[in-house]
Amino acid sequence: MKLRLSYYPDITQHRTPKEVRDAVETFASALAVELANTVEGATIDVLNVVSVREQTAMIADGGCEIGLIKPSAYVYAHRRNPNVLPAAVALRVIDGKPGDRYFAQIYTHTDSGIRTIHDLKNRCTGALAQRPTIGFGDPFSTANFLVPAALLLDHGLHPFTRFRMVRYCGGHDGVARAVYSREVDIGAGHDGVIVDLARQPGYADAGQKLARLDRVFIHSDPVAVNLEPHLREAITRAMLTIAGREEIKQALDIFWGAVVGLGPIRHENYNSVATAIDRLGIPEADILV
Repeated sequence: MKLRLSYYPDITQHRTPKEVRDAVETFASALAVELANTVEGATIDVLNVVSVREQTAMIADGGCEIGLIKPSAYVYAHRRNPNVLPAAVALRVIDGKPGDRYFAQIYTHTDSGIRTIHDLKNRCTGALAQRPTIGFGDPFSTANFLVPAALLLDHGLHPFTRFRMVRYCGGHDGVARAVYSREVDIGAGHDGVIVDLARQPGYADAGQKLARLDRVFIHSDPVAVNLEPHLREAITRAMLTIAGREEIKQALDIFWGAVVGLGPIRHENYNSVATAIDRLGIPEADILV
């Protein structure tokens, strides 16, 4: 059986396309070898990297059987085709423990004078010229836009109308650098964005310069499949078997960032992401651009 695996572009911005491609191929090769123990003749071809919009359509329409995919893209793909389901989830270390969740955070520069969400709300109620600016990553990013934007709504702050300027910086690293350099006052990103920035040359003090205002937990990135149940179960078993190998941990870390393995997952775990998408009321066509 010949299976096809899709993946989307690098999300951390400090990995080269070749590094990401090599990591995905390492994962796919090990998965194919393990899967062949139970599925005769199983092979996995890694397709060319595609945009998030293209990948969403691809897995929903049968253009690939396996996808290393964003939570938001998974939600949209499942809505188009209920046969698209998660087979495994990326595990991350949060608050010292590995688990199937990570968080989206809203953060600021310590020189901004904003220390709490209450401070932010006060700053967003004054004259427009004095209101803070905010940076997001991409419109389709779960932790870099959709979930933190919904969190702001929960605090009574519309992510588009309550800020002096909204800037899309193209990714987690781009947002963090913009907040660090005071190009924007508020940033949105995943749990490790500040730590990741501190590892880059010239940003060693990012942990002291950037401070979290609030966070909300999200179920982590899935490996989604469009396959019959028995094949989905076989792939899940194969992935969980290889997930403990050091070369696989390294490959997953290169692709997703701060990932320590894979674990089992259910579709229902992504209900909170679906709720955030619906809460914002933005049409799919305007997010998956």
